[in-house]
Amino acid sequence: MKRSEFNNALKAVFGQAFGASLLSDLYLPDLHATPVEALAQGKDPQQVWDLLLVQTDSDPDLRFIHRADRRALNELMRKGLLRGDAGEFNSGK
Repeated sequence: MKRSEFNNALKAVFGQAFGASLLSDLYLPDLHATPVEALAQGKDPQQVWDLLLVQTDSDPDLRFIHRADRRALNELMRKGLLRGDAGEFNSGK
């Protein structure tokens, strides 16, 4: 997962405002940091994403949202798992 994919996933799953709040306020005990601190320290965005999903008790189907094709994204939307814009993931798939 690239940092840009992390940002797109955060926005699609949690929405712009809530995602920004999680990024700066949610403490990830395994990393002893918030997501923004962990990313600034050079932690792997996929690891940060995985821990963020665990801490927010989110559906495991969201783990690889950055690799989802249009059909998979539509299914996630149908399930109500996406709050924000997932359009960034559709552009080349």
